[in-house]
Amino acid sequence: MRATPQKAPYQVALSLVMLRVILPLALLIQCVPTWAGYPPMVPILQPYQVTSPGGRWVLDVIPSNREGSGPAATSLTNTKTGEIAWKQILPYTFWQSCVNDDGKVAGFAYTKGVMGENNSTNDAGEFIVSILDFHGEQMHKETTKRISHSFGLGLYAPSHGAYSIHYDGNNDRMILLMSNGLFRCYNMLSRSLHRAFIPESNGDASGYEWPDEMHFIPNTHLILLQSNSARGSSDQTTSTSCIQLIDHNGRTLWATSKHRTFGADKKWPFPEFRIIDPEPLEKSNDVDPFADSDPFANENPFATTEATDGPGEPTTPYKVADFEVYFGDTGEKAIFKILDSGGNDGSPSYTVVESSREKWTPSEAPVDGEDPDPPKDFPAMAARKLSAFQLKRANGTPLTDIAALALGPDDTIHALDEDKNLIHVFDKDGKFLYVCDSGKDYILDTSYYSSSIAVDKNGEVFARISEYLKDTKGENSLAGHYLRFSADGTLNEKTLTPPADGLSGNIVAQPITNNLIFYGYSGEVAVNSRDKYGNRVATITHRPDGQWLESINNVACAPNGMIAIRDSSMGNRAGGFTTPFPRLPSKLPEETVNIYSKEGEPIRTIDFTRFAGLSVITFDGKHIVATFPWDPPTPLVYVFESEGTPVGAIRIAELAKKKRVNLRPFIVSDGKAILAIDQISGMAFRYPMP
Repeated sequence: MRATPQKAPYQVALSLVMLRVILPLALLIQCVPTWAGYPPMVPILQPYQVTSPGGRWVLDVIPSNREGSGPAATSLTNTKTGEIAWKQILPYTFWQSCVNDDGKVAGFAYTKGVMGENNSTNDAGEFIVSILDFHGEQMHKETTKRISHSFGLGLYAPSHGAYSIHYDGNNDRMILLMSNGLFRCYNMLSRSLHRAFIPESNGDASGYEWPDEMHFIPNTHLILLQSNSARGSSDQTTSTSCIQLIDHNGRTLWATSKHRTFGADKKWPFPEFRIIDPEPLEKSNDVDPFADSDPFANENPFATTEATDGPGEPTTPYKVADFEVYFGDTGEKAIFKILDSGGNDGSPSYTVVESSREKWTPSEAPVDGEDPDPPKDFPAMAARKLSAFQLKRANGTPLTDIAALALGPDDTIHALDEDKNLIHVFDKDGKFLYVCDSGKDYILDTSYYSSSIAVDKNGEVFARISEYLKDTKGENSLAGHYLRFSADGTLNEKTLTPPADGLSGNIVAQPITNNLIFYGYSGEVAVNSRDKYGNRVATITHRPDGQWLESINNVACAPNGMIAIRDSSMGNRAGGFTTPFPRLPSKLPEETVNIYSKEGEPIRTIDFTRFAGLSVITFDGKHIVATFPWDPPTPLVYVFESEGTPVGAIRIAELAKKKRVNLRPFIVSDGKAILAIDQISGMAFRYPMP
């Protein structure tokens, strides 16, 4: 048997009680306009596939929008023959769905998305539960009107939603876990709601609050649940964990729970229990494994085979399944067996017995937000340093705390001074040339998440405005627009307007064209021309593999105009917590690099999941160079081929002893060298391209 991975602390904290606190807050945040660089917390529904337990049927769901609020291209395919059983545009999008071995499809949908419409009409759309046959014909449909409830401040959040779908293939039933903790059980054969219940949470199951994991016990109607929760303050936190076995009505047959209180040094403890998928065993008439070793110990030598009028002897219990429990507080692992003794009427009679216990050392889970160590199998690379220099202001003082960097023609270096509201310009070797001064009327954005500068092929510089000096009416109409400087640093009287609010945050110049590329928190990249009208050349909303762009880290352009987009899939995590509802069905790589032509046509998606911390990239069409953005465990510059194959990592020894490092890489000298600049110290290092 194999244990599931240790849960991270943020997963431990999620429970029904926590949902009652987090959910309203999350819904509020989802409704509030998002700052540049901070992705919205509304979950994005990616295209996904669902396979039947036997592998015969595959359901494809392709949403028409990222909110999953409209129609969806939906199809069912027979994997054995390759034939499409049906394909249609359903008027709704299954947020989650399941397929049984007969080709029946079931799922739930939101007609106006998870959040509905953020207005005062109270109309949040409808919640739909639907079951289709293998021809795609509607067999069952439930429609529930959702109501938006006001949280004040003009914010609204809808009621009635589902968290997840669980399909029990052994009993051909779909269990819909509602956001209020209710289990809704649907019989796929009868195509109807069979029963609804909330599992008991008293007695030995007093620790149950919300199922983090759900496991169906094969050949039974039993369900094994695990729940974990944590609540408290920074000084004291109480952790609760519970494992319980419930029947088809939600009644507890067996449970064990534990509560622990920690001080400030252990605010987020690991869960008390971990379980594995139950391992089924064939039903047999073997003797009770817990009986005496004598096979005749429980047998009456004088018994006959003749029928009697009295009650029969209890049958010998047989093992239905077993599972492991890991006790975090005692450092032990126990194996429990589920036994069926059987009643006189033939009905099952279940008991749970502990069969063994041993010492166990839990593996430490990484703390959420920590940078991972560099991959041990990443090729080592001995690079000869070509040069190193300190960026200095015009007065000779070191330029430190650089908010943003960009390269211009002839590899000129443009650095936004976080304190002085100036852009310092240097030649390729770090010699000071001039400054771009925004003057007293403008304040440049120096936020790490939204500050951005770009330099086009003619040397014109663009910098995002953080705050315009307010007029007498207190307006701030130019916030998020871009100042323009000529190639000699002269401020242009005209500002550049971003294509849309969601695209005001970052800007990149496309080298061989006259285009500017905008991206922010909207999950899309806009390529706009620099003609008189600023026409849109291309809008990139999808990765080349067909998934939505979700959380864009940065965009880089090659000299030939090719575009590389670094994207993160948030999955079921948002804002440090698991997304309240619903869970997302797609299992996507969390990190990707996506390559497009200069026209924005998709070329390839590269899985960068194992390099999740390398969120800052540069690209020249042949290589991808990446770094950890903040305080890396080791100051390294990683080099990949354009298809994602690792080439090597360059260690910058001079930065190894620095307490703070923020590396920004560039590919220079027509692709023959790498320039890495530390935005904290202003030190620059040049190495040959391997």
